Amino acid sequence: MVKYISESEKAKRMENDIGWYRSHPGCGCWLSGIHVDTQMNNQQFQDPFVAVAIDPNHMVSAGKIDIGAFRTYPPNYTPPNASASEYQSIPLSKIEDFGVHANQYYPLDVEVLKLSLDTELLGLLWNKY
Repeated sequence: MVKYISESEKAKRMENDIGWYRSHPGCGCWLSGIHVDTQMNNQQFQDPFVAVAIDPNHMVSAGKIDIGAFRTYPPNYTPPNASASEYQSIPLSKIEDFGVHANQYYPLDVEVLKLSLDTELLGLLWNKY
């Protein structure tokens, strides 16, 4: 990321990355330990920087957008309400990794602009799967 930013500056390109995303079908929208480390490193070199998680399987099965946006806390910071959300859907095989890292990041509010074409496409996927 640092090389990308420095090369962009040399080429007089003023665009910056503002984040990254991951898609783990069927695993829900949360960050693993590797994702927390990735986000923490990126936030150190460029800010603002956001991690986005998408679960396409849940989108298809529920017929709605399932997306989460996250930022990490600074190293050695303990959030005031350090407990995992009881409403997050985490597969049992991933619960240990989620629990270990759940208090190292926080969710951001996400608003989704859904057009009529989006509704139609989700409907087609819903009927197919």
